Amino acid sequence: VTNAIIKLVEGKTKKAYFIQGHGERDTISQDRMGYTEVATRLKNDNYETGKVALAQVGKLPDDATIVIIAGPQTDYLTPEIDALKAYLAAGGKLIMLLDIQAKPDAAPLTNLIALAKDWGIAVGNDLIVDASGMGRAFGAGPEVPVAMTYPTHPITDRFDRVMTAYRLARSASPIEGGTNGHT
Repeated sequence: VTNAIIKLVEGKTKKAYFIQGHGERDTISQDRMGYTEVATRLKNDNYETGKVALAQVGKLPDDATIVIIAGPQTDYLTPEIDALKAYLAAGGKLIMLLDIQAKPDAAPLTNLIALAKDWGIAVGNDLIVDASGMGRAFGAGPEVPVAMTYPTHPITDRFDRVMTAYRLARSASPIEGGTNGHT
């Protein structure tokens, strides 16, 4: 019923595209590293989800409301970064979920981290550890930080009602004064 009301009020379905081709998280995988639940929740919020192999198609779909980079294991190529820059310059929205590198000798995500920096975000080369022990409540260890409070921001608007856990998270922070006019 809620979905039907949202569709009537908004008038159209929004499109969320997950980029594929660099070992990103799968939106149909049932394992704990998959993003099935994320895709389901997006659908509940009136989003259709799809996948795009940016390296193959060269540009993002015109109907993309939001593009999601979900845990790539290898860096994006320059033409892919250029396509993302063009999408963002045209007012597109991007979520970058950059996991820590799975192996110590893995190549860094240099191009993706540079893209974040262009938008005023410093991505750390670190692992956030939760020393409070909250992760144990979920059967996890300190590599799964749990948060319950957030600063006021539209992105975290509804997070104040739930605990959120972030497995193998790295830090991200705003660059003081922004970059290229982006804060």
